[in-house]
Amino acid sequence: GSSSATAWTPAFSALPEQFRVYAFDRVGCGLTDAPQDPDRFTFSESVAHARGFLDAVGIDRCHLVGSSRGAGVAAVAALDETDRIETLTLLNSATIAPARGELGHRMSRLHRGLPPADGTVERERERIEFRYETYSYATDHVTESFVDTAARMACTDESWRIREAF
Repeated sequence: GSSSATAWTPAFSALPEQFRVYAFDRVGCGLTDAPQDPDRFTFSESVAHARGFLDAVGIDRCHLVGSSRGAGVAAVAALDETDRIETLTLLNSATIAPARGELGHRMSRLHRGLPPADGTVERERERIEFRYETYSYATDHVTESFVDTAARMACTDESWRIREAF
């Protein structure tokens, strides 16, 4: 629920030279409304949202990019919209991969050293810095502004409600 299209801001600097760039949040992420019913947090709901966004801005053909859970949504959207999606780029996602190993074990290894959440912006800043600096090859995008925006979005009541639903 705290993920947002603002995380893509550093990647956008060179793209407008050749492309018109749009970024939109998944259902329940960033500033996009979340359904009150947790059962509506589904790929099909997110794919319908993506399709609605493309329709609303009049996009007939596009290059679609998704990261993490958004990559799963992008993959399903590309399968549903084969005439509309020119290319598909998926980043940092096991969302549509076959299950491998025990999830708890993988997550404990991945998050080793991650400070525990306590609901404060200060702690969320630590957690975001840790994740991006640990998991990123290059870290020049981990700026004060980037971390501050992500931390504040992660600490809203709505963000916590959405995390529980996910």
